[in-house]
Amino acid sequence: MTSSQPSNLKTNNALDDKKKLSEQADEEYSEALPDQSGRDQATLALDELPNFSALDSHFQSVEFAKAAAMIEVNFAINEISTALGLNAQQLTELRTLLHEKNNAEIELMTPYYQRMALDNNPFVSPEQDQAEIEAINIERAAIQQRFEQHIEQHLTSQQLESYHQLEKQKILQQHELDKFYSTQSYFAMLPNLQDSQKQVILDIYQQSYQQSISNIDVKLGAFGTAHRQFYQNEHPMQAVEAQIDQILTPEQLATKQQFERLESGE
Repeated sequence: MTSSQPSNLKTNNALDDKKKLSEQADEEYSEALPDQSGRDQATLALDELPNFSALDSHFQSVEFAKAAAMIEVNFAINEISTALGLNAQQLTELRTLLHEKNNAEIELMTPYYQRMALDNNPFVSPEQDQAEIEAINIERAAIQQRFEQHIEQHLTSQQLESYHQLEKQKILQQHELDKFYSTQSYFAMLPNLQDSQKQVILDIYQQSYQQSISNIDVKLGAFGTAHRQFYQNEHPMQAVEAQIDQILTPEQLATKQQFERLESGE
């Protein structure tokens, strides 16, 4: 028994030291934490923050849309001027007409988009919404017609043809971006796709978009403006989805459908 006492004593001392260190650490940790009054003050500070709805209203306002769009319009004007070889007077007229067109479209369409931002607006029926869209399209067509009538007075026939070609080029560039993002979403969603499946998906989207832009009516003044022209896809996306579904394995199709349910909030 006597020979075991030093060992037991050392063990007990070690336990006591460990307990003291633990208590000291707990005390230091407690001191580092803010007291309840500090937490109450932090909560009060959050309650006193300004209403973020005012911030949302600013970024959705007509004035902000005009100011932001002006930057893009000015960049576009420089590219158009170079492509068409405009002189100083033509450049001035183009700048004036594009800004007028852009501002008119923003004033026309921003209120509609503001209402669309309200989820499930109970005050607008589908019939009312469709009627408003048709009225907007009529007015937008009038804005477009005024722009084309005025710009034709300041450009030569060759410059007008170059302008048409530039607008079509921008639509084709948008087409390539759309195709890229659409196909990449599939590749990210289904990482186990075979190379042959990826190529088929690329071909399906290429065919779809090619059909939609083959007979497009190019409109001058779309490039650079806030509500630029987008080609209407005459090949319904439901048809594209159906074609892609046919090349997927049952496991891949199940994964795709699961993503679709998550996106729809089901």
